[in-house]
Amino acid sequence: MHTKSLALVAAVALTAGAAQAADLNKAAKVAVDYVKVCDAYGPGFFYIPGSDTCIQISGYVRERWEAGTSKSIIANGVNSTYLGPFGGSPRSRSNFGSFTEIELDVDTRTKPDFGLLRGYESIEVDYNSSTAGGGASTINLNRGFLQWGGLTAGRIESNFTFFQGYNDEVQFSELGADYQTNAISYTFTLGNGVTANIGLEDSTTGGQRVASTGGSFVYQGNKTPDVVGYVNVTQAWGQAQISGALHQAYGNTNAAGTGVNVSKEGYALLAGIWFNVPTFGAGDKIGFQGTYTQGAFQYTSAGEVLKGLAGTDIGTDASTYGGTSKLNTAWNLYTSFVHNFSPAVSLAVGGGFEGYNGYDGLYSTGTKVNYTEGEVGATLEWHGVKGLSIGLELEYANTSFNSAAKNLYNSVNNNNFAGQLKNGDSFVYGVQIKRSF
Repeated sequence: MHTKSLALVAAVALTAGAAQAADLNKAAKVAVDYVKVCDAYGPGFFYIPGSDTCIQISGYVRERWEAGTSKSIIANGVNSTYLGPFGGSPRSRSNFGSFTEIELDVDTRTKPDFGLLRGYESIEVDYNSSTAGGGASTINLNRGFLQWGGLTAGRIESNFTFFQGYNDEVQFSELGADYQTNAISYTFTLGNGVTANIGLEDSTTGGQRVASTGGSFVYQGNKTPDVVGYVNVTQAWGQAQISGALHQAYGNTNAAGTGVNVSKEGYALLAGIWFNVPTFGAGDKIGFQGTYTQGAFQYTSAGEVLKGLAGTDIGTDASTYGGTSKLNTAWNLYTSFVHNFSPAVSLAVGGGFEGYNGYDGLYSTGTKVNYTEGEVGATLEWHGVKGLSIGLELEYANTSFNSAAKNLYNSVNNNNFAGQLKNGDSFVYGVQIKRSF
């Protein structure tokens, strides 16, 4: 009995040893590194496997259709519209347009010992209808910047901006300036919701340099960057901000640089405030904003609106005639209100005024151009399905030009501009569907 037991133990030991020897020839199992949620920076972030960096991927797909009429510019006796570049025969201009856009946003964040390290990229691709029987596709680096603590460097929305209007998706409701630019800046956190920012912005990358297309003022090289800063207060009641910018108008009376030199310092000032008004409804808010510029035209939206009306630059940062150069002024003042009827239905309404006081940007005639426009609009939006919104939009604008400007442009008839500026009314109607993720 004892002999049989010893034999059995030996057999088991030999079998186990053989099994272990066989296991030595097999590859070790690799540990699975599952994706983990990163809740340090809000919803949607997760850890990149194998690292301590958190990432969020988001974006949207948007489709818009618009129709419009305008009596602000008349060409060959036919009303033009907001929906296509000015010029060409009346048959070539559109009474409606379509717009398809996609955007992909990637936000990565890591927190080393010396402050948050962040990288953000936003790529925008759109395809817009045109008046020439076709369309145009563009790829745009909407934003692409890095942040380390208070330092920000890259392509950003200008630090001058606060909010754009009641709905910055509507064709001409951007009553405040809205543009991206290359910048480097530093933000100071002062406590109690107060922050201050100061930095440099490259005006050649953001469209801040507005010159004449006809020769009365043409920008030359970029000699100094724009200096831009703000002070912002964000608390439970809402937000308030004041912004300022210094902008050099450096140019000549012609593209060759052989005419009268211009080198003047322009500036822009902004003040705005948002109030949260939950007594009207959850998430409701109302805002007011005003901007004044001299020699820094594009820091308001007046330049965009004027170009949309005329298809070319009527206004400009500076004008030169008779050997004298002058900086032109532009301003706007507007309000916005957002009301939520329910978690699924909201209404944004707003309106305001903007204007340009200066000299013509097309020809060196010394003709004074005074332009004002009043706007009011509304967007009714349904967002009852998470990530989906459907909006209906209506906008009305009334434009007024001084008689000298009307007489000037009525006398112009060439390949760049053919028509007459005229006081009148404009309407834009739109529908939009947007899927966000």
